[in-house]
Amino acid sequence: MNSQLLLDTSRILNELVMYSNQNVEVEFKKYNDGNVVCEFWHYSSHYQYGCQSLKFRNIDSINKMKQKLEVAKKVIAGECLIDEQLI
Repeated sequence: MNSQLLLDTSRILNELVMYSNQNVEVEFKKYNDGNVVCEFWHYSSHYQYGCQSLKFRNIDSINKMKQKLEVAKKVIAGECLIDEQLI
């Protein structure tokens, strides 16, 4: 997984968040060690601790990244919650 793909994923998620009524946010981070992470947060009373997140890492496979992105899109649309098995 490369950093550009993570940046593109962050952009896609941020655009969708703009038009969602869900309580969600997207963070894009680059660490000193060179690792890059895009983290998607969903806040809801349906989660045990009030929120759940999906982390997109530069070590994720392309298929894992696509799977997480599809889940995030559904969460943003209000169609589902984040499945803990994906974390």
